[in-house]
Amino acid sequence: MKNFIMQLFKGVFLSYIITLILLLFFAFLLTYASIDDNNIGIAIAIITIVALFVGGFYTATRLTINGWVSGLLVGGMYFILLAIIIFIVTNEYGFTSNSLKLLATALTGGALGGIIGVNMKNN
Repeated sequence: MKNFIMQLFKGVFLSYIITLILLLFFAFLLTYASIDDNNIGIAIAIITIVALFVGGFYTATRLTINGWVSGLLVGGMYFILLAIIIFIVTNEYGFTSNSLKLLATALTGGALGGIIGVNMKNN
């Protein structure tokens, strides 16, 4: 059980590291390239999916449970931790349509990574 929880936290931590790196790269692109403001939301969704795909993949290759379950757990933990951070920073939290989009994106990215990760492990 201790290994299970540790691997989940490692997957979430890896997802946050990848999110940070990709957001810094995207900020660089926004600064030096002409990117339409309408594409920012799409880029952030893609960054979230990629980061959680990697986190779910990493976790699923190290755990013995179903890949989609480990991926969903990584995505859910990512979302909950982000909600806590937002609450601490802004001192307000409202569950909006953007929150639901982020939750769906996080769960989807994590689950896809988990499914592929567990299948790569089994091969």
